[in-house]
Formats: sequence, structure tokens, C-alpha cells
Amino acid sequence: MPFQPIRVPFLSLLIALILIATLHAANAPQPSRLADIPATNPYLALLTEVATPSPEEAKKIDGWLNTSIKANAAPATGDQLTLANAIALKLAKTTPPAGTDIWPVIFSDSSPEGKVPPFTELRRLTRLAQIGARTLPPEQAVAVNLSVMQLSRTLRSQEGTLVHHMIGTVLETQAHRELASRLGQLPPVALEKLQSDLSRLPASPTGKAAFAGEARYFETSLRRTYLPKLQADQANNTDTAAKLPAAARTFSSGLRLSGVVVMGDARKWITVDNENTGRQFRLEPGQTEDGFTLISINPTKRQALLRHAQGEVVIDLRSKAIRERPGSALAKLHQELRAAADRDPPPPDEERKALAEKLRQAIQALPGGAEGYIDSLVANYEVAIEHIAEQAALPRLSDIRPWPLLDEADPLTHSALDAIPKVARSFAERDQSEAMLLAAVRHQLSPSNTSPAPSAFTIKPDPTGGFVLRSDFETKPGLGLTYKFAASDAGKK
Repeated sequence: MPFQPIRVPFLSLLIALILIATLHAANAPQPSRLADIPATNPYLALLTEVATPSPEEAKKIDGWLNTSIKANAAPATGDQLTLANAIALKLAKTTPPAGTDIWPVIFSDSSPEGKVPPFTELRRLTRLAQIGARTLPPEQAVAVNLSVMQLSRTLRSQEGTLVHHMIGTVLETQAHRELASRLGQLPPVALEKLQSDLSRLPASPTGKAAFAGEARYFETSLRRTYLPKLQADQANNTDTAAKLPAAARTFSSGLRLSGVVVMGDARKWITVDNENTGRQFRLEPGQTEDGFTLISINPTKRQALLRHAQGEVVIDLRSKAIRERPGSALAKLHQELRAAADRDPPPPDEERKALAEKLRQAIQALPGGAEGYIDSLVANYEVAIEHIAEQAALPRLSDIRPWPLLDEADPLTHSALDAIPKVARSFAERDQSEAMLLAAVRHQLSPSNTSPAPSAFTIKPDPTGGFVLRSDFETKPGLGLTYKFAASDAGKK
């Protein structure tokens, strides 16, 4: 059956999905309705209280909050102060249940990309509480901002989407600044309590853990929105390209897995026998032997991914089974699709149809067809974000390397990954900020200790008051993260 131009071409579908992925990864989310929050969420009542009846009212209160949250802003007064103080005290008494997912990602037929936490109301709630806390005694102010951090961890501790973690990061970063400004006002007993309370907060997820939920989101979105269309097209076009046998192996036929070593995130490698060359060699991520480059080792999925000029090789680390995924021809087609999507004006209809037909035939030729193609997209995305998360944690910006296969990625994955390096770096900076806050509390307790553990920070008194910590974690080339504590203008410098 010939290609039917009446159906939506694959290229149009790809472009639509690109827009969804880009909006999800890079832009502030539109708030979901509060009705989507489960009744078990202890913050629901407060979020409802700060919700506004109209866009005009929202603009008015958020404009005031944007100004008043700044360091050294004029204190709140009158009804605004009354509201802020009330919210601060209520938030300080709110305790979330341990181990409960209170911010679920909700999928529905009308919202295939999923609904996310109500960012606008969350930011309004925490800013009101923090502005109110500035007029409270130091110990009470600390309790309010610890509650903001606790709220942040409920978003960040679960394996939600990147939006969950981005919202949590925004909320917690402001809490760090508020706590930093109060350190100089706390007596030793309060500092010791703060140190203890900080250590009892739910642990911050690692960069890789923060991206685990996003990988599942990516897969769920593909399977809900993309796979059915691919399968329908495949069913209507069964007379073209025959599928390759799932077990066929060609260029990797001589490979055998003989060993694997995983030493946390620090060192990972596999040992491979190549019967075609008579060699045995060890591969760490990024290393190449006999034309095979190890791209990644995923201990969670028990898989290793290798790259060869003729395609990809997936090794099951448990069963030692090896399978091939054709790579080079599809990678070239992906590059053509991305170029077409970026063209202005768009390519002519005939060119779009030709590209769509090429992609459809390439997918049909894959082992597993449409399902196999989705599996390939998901696997490549997981490999990419694992690489990006690991690189983002490196202190020096010049040491960070992009994902080596980005140029060969399909348009959807390529677009979805566009903003992730910056997001991953912001997560790593947040972790540094938290470590610096803990070091500053220790220093405030013992000012003579100028090299607190961890030792990656230097401490100097500031001539205008307070003290400054500097990390070797760069925010700009050659400039380490610098943070001021125990002063009214505390915060990132």
C-alpha cells in the first residue's frame, strides 16, 4: 500500500513532540489545578489559602512578593504582614508524611504530557512564609525556612519529573539565602539545633537520581503519544521493508562479555573477548578497542551500551546476551530530520513526505519495528542524561564534555536534551550551596575553624559584616561559587 498523504506525516509528529519536550524541559510549567493534588497532601490547605480568585489579583500579590523577597527589601506592613506572618506560622507547623508521594505526575487522555505541581501557588506560599519570617525572632525564622526546605524535599525526594526537581530547587535555594542571613543572630544552642535539623532532612537526591523519574516520564510520554501512531502507520503499510530477525548479529558476532566491575559512580568497566581478533580488552566509558566504544554502563538496568561504525551493541550484564541495534543509517536520517525541522521556511510538502516515508521504512526494518524504535529512543535518552548528570557534577566547567552521540540523536531526544545540561548544573550548584550552608553553621559555632569539612571551601571575613565561603565549583570559567553568610545581604555573590 503506498504512502497516504492524508495521514499526519511522521515529520509533523516529530515536530509536535519536540515542542512538547522543549516546553517541558526548559520553561516554567503552567500550574495544574489544585484539584489534582491528592487530599493526603498536607500542603493542600495552605496552597488553597494562597490561591487567588482572578488573574488581576494574582498579578498584584506576585508583583509585591517579587519585590519584597529581595535582600534588604522594605519590611512588610499592615494586612500584607498579617497574612505573611500567619502563613509563616502555619507552614512551620506542617509536617509531610514520610515516604509518601504527595506530588504525583497525573496522566490522562486530555493531558498526555502529564500534569505537574502548581509552581505559582508553591512559590507564592513559600515567599509569603519567608517574608513573614523576616519579622519573627531568629529561632522562629529558622523553623519557617527549615519547613520550606522540608517542602522542597517532598518534591525532590520522589522520582518525579525534572519539573518537580526544578521547582524544589527554586524553593530551597531561597531558603538557603534566608537561613544564611540569620546565622549571625543565633546563639550556640540554636546553631547546634539548626545543624541537627539540617542533617535530619530527607537526603537530597544525586543528579543521576533526579533524572531517573524524568527518564520514566520520557518513556511514558513516548509510549502514550508516539507509539500508537507508529503502530497504526505500520499496520497500514505492511508491504514495505521487511523486518530484520531479532537475533541477527553481524559486526558484533565475535564479542563475548567476560567480566564487569562497578565501583559506585567513580569507576566502571567491562572486560570483553573478541573472538574475531583473538583479543581480550577492558573498556571504561569513552574508551575504544577494536572499533567498539563503551558509551555507558547502567547498573540499574544491568546493561552496557557500545558504539560501532555499523551500529550499537547492547549487552545484558546479567545474562551476557548481546544484541545489535542498527545505528549509522538511522543516525544520518535523524540528522536530516533535525535539519528539516530547523529550516525557515519549512521544506516543501514533497520533501517532508519523502523524509517521513524514509523514517517509516527505517523503523519497520528495525528488530521489533515501532516498539523496537521506542526502546532505542528510551535507551539513548537514559544513556544521555546519565552522562550529562555525571558531567554536571565536575567542579571545572572546562572539564565538562557533551554527550558524544548528541549529533546522531533523533529530533525528539535532541530537543529534549537541549536544556538539560544547564538544569543538571543548577542541581549540582544547589548541592554545593547546601554543603556550604552546613560548613557555615560549623564555622559560626567555631570561628577559629577556617577549613571546615568538606575541605573544598575557603573562608574569609567580609569587611561589610559576616563571612564569605568560596567553593572550587565554578559558576563561570575561573570563578568558584561564592556565598556570604551571617549578614543581611547574605546569599550568592
